[in-house]
Amino acid sequence: EVLSSPCVSSGIVYVGTYGGIFYALDTATGTEKWSSMAVGQNEHSSPGISDGIVCVGGMDGRVHALDAATGRELWTYTTGGSIQSSPGICDGIVYIGSDDRNIYAIDAVTGREKWVYTTGGEVGSSPSVSDGVVYVGSYDWNLYAIDAATGVKKWNVTTGSEVWSSPCVSDGIVYVGTYGGMFYALDTATGTEKWSSMAV
Repeated sequence: EVLSSPCVSSGIVYVGTYGGIFYALDTATGTEKWSSMAVGQNEHSSPGISDGIVCVGGMDGRVHALDAATGRELWTYTTGGSIQSSPGICDGIVYIGSDDRNIYAIDAVTGREKWVYTTGGEVGSSPSVSDGVVYVGSYDWNLYAIDAATGVKKWNVTTGSEVWSSPCVSDGIVYVGTYGGMFYALDTATGTEKWSSMAV
């Protein structure tokens, strides 16, 4: 099965499968450029790509970085739990959550840890990065805003249930849904609620 969402860059579509094979396919013809078993089995995370490096999280608890042109594994980083969160890559840093309750910032080139922030629950939400801030939800019912450079929390907002969806940021507002059906619009600077609505 293909559970991850594809990522497209420079005429190539990258996508992982539940069976553990990660593919790079020509967008025009579907011809396989390369495939890799490096990401392990049961890959749920969707890939992210930046500067020729494809990053993806695996249910083996590792973040994998592959050369976008060849599929060669560049590095791996091991977390303490399985990874369903998809990476957000910005300014050479990979941001990703893990079921071990942590949010990680990892250097995209070297695979070295920059910082770790611990929440109160599993982090399946995929981070959004905007204006130097990482926005990500947790199963502890909170949405977090974390300084992208330092890993210091700027604010958090407690919602009515688990935040499993991935936030979207636009024009100073961060939008996010919850497992319980609520949808929030929050000020990016302070976390102040602009409005909320029960999803249909």
